[in-house]
Amino acid sequence: MNGSSAVTVVGGLGLFLLGIHHLTEGLKGLAGDSLRRALQAMVGGRLSAIISGALFTVLIQSSTATTLTIIGFVSAGLVTFSQAVGVIIGATFGTTSTPWLVAIFGFRLRISAFAMPMIGIGAFLWIIAKGKARSAGAILAVLACSSSASTTCRRGWKAFRGTSTRLAGAVLAGSGFSPGSGC
Repeated sequence: MNGSSAVTVVGGLGLFLLGIHHLTEGLKGLAGDSLRRALQAMVGGRLSAIISGALFTVLIQSSTATTLTIIGFVSAGLVTFSQAVGVIIGATFGTTSTPWLVAIFGFRLRISAFAMPMIGIGAFLWIIAKGKARSAGAILAVLACSSSASTTCRRGWKAFRGTSTRLAGAVLAGSGFSPGSGC
C-alpha cells in the first residue's frame, strides 16, 4: 500500500461521484413521458426489474454501469428505489454472463476500450448541441467515465490486497478477541 495507490482510488471514486451527478442531470434533460413509460414497463414489477437488470448487464457487460445508470434514474425520479433494487439484483445475475460469453464466443467486449472516443463524442455533443442531444451527449460521456472510473479504482485497489485482513487482525487483537476463545 502506498500513497499513489490511495490517490488513484480517491480519483476513481471521484470520477464515480462526478459521473452520478452528471448522469442525473443528463437524464433529467432527457426525461420525457415516453422515457418514463418505457422505464416503468421494463421495471414495473419485481421480476421484470430483475430481468431488465440482467439483460442490460449482459448487453453492456458491466454491472457497474448498470448500477450507475439506475442510480441516475432514481435521482432523476424516473424509477423508485424498490424498482432500482430489483434492477441491481438482476445486474448481479447478469454479471455471471460474461464468463459464459467468453466461453461460447471466445471474446469479451470491454467498454473501457471505447471509453475515450465515447467521452470525446459525448463531451462534444454536450458542448455544441442543445436540448435532448446535449443530454444524450452527457449520458454517453458519463457512461464512458464510469468505465474509466472502474478501471482506475481496480488498479488502485490492487495495492491494498491483504490490507483488510491485516487490519481486521490488528483490530481483533486490540479488542482482546483471539480465534478459538469462544467470545
